Amino acid sequence: MIKTKTVERKRNVKAKKEKQIYISLAFLLFIVSIAILAPYIAFYDPDEANLREAEHPPSVTHPFGTDYLGRDVFSRVVYGARVSLLVGVIAAVVAVLIGTSIGLIAGYYGGYLDNLLMRTVDVVYTLPALILLIVILSFFGRNIGGIVIAIGITHWMSTARLIRSEALSLKNRPFVEATIALGARDPYILRRHIFPNIL
Repeated sequence: MIKTKTVERKRNVKAKKEKQIYISLAFLLFIVSIAILAPYIAFYDPDEANLREAEHPPSVTHPFGTDYLGRDVFSRVVYGARVSLLVGVIAAVVAVLIGTSIGLIAGYYGGYLDNLLMRTVDVVYTLPALILLIVILSFFGRNIGGIVIAIGITHWMSTARLIRSEALSLKNRPFVEATIALGARDPYILRRHIFPNIL
């Protein structure tokens, strides 16, 4: 009886998680669809100002109202989805590339280099993310490129730790040791044996 309840509880938890995944995926697809169809959905040019219609409340012609310059807020939100998705995807790629590179080097070589890189990770972790973002943006400017770099630089640490732990485990495996014994160089080992097995 107790075993049956435990199994049923696990099934309920799994079903709940799957439901949350499907809801999140549906919402993401909705946002992506809006971004793709922006030229057909938006009623106005997102940058077109009309001071005569400034700060209008939501209406049939302006579903989200207008801002202080008379720009249609709905159109700006729809086109803004494109920028948000672009920044999010590129920043994630940058963070993964930085984290993967540092994690592979730290885990494979170990020793002083590993200690130096992991202490760097710890230091970056202790810094408030918001302040770090502001400092980085002050150097690169408040444009899409600067935002991508700022987010990428402040979100690579967890990836680096995860990749490092896997690299530490793999470098002592027999097939890696055999490759080293055959005289293979480190870049080849990292590219052909360590990295593919982490994936």
